[in-house]
Amino acid sequence: MRNRAHFSSANLLGKLEGQVPLADVVFLRNVLIYFTAEDRIRAIRNVMQCLRPGGYLLLGHSDNLRSLPEGLTPAGTAVFRKD
Repeated sequence: MRNRAHFSSANLLGKLEGQVPLADVVFLRNVLIYFTAEDRIRAIRNVMQCLRPGGYLLLGHSDNLRSLPEGLTPAGTAVFRKD
């Protein structure tokens, strides 16, 4: 499993498509709390472009998404699934 994992860093507010491979799971725990509400939505939309359909986005409990971008479905506390 360890050999199949890929870790990378990227500017969440910039274009991610083509810079990071498609992911099954993205962990953004306690990252979005530092962004404005507008930038949170922008970052989530950018991350969604790199998330495979059926993939999961895991946020921290303090990361607040007041409105869920289209294409994400809640799958648990601070866990979302891409449609």
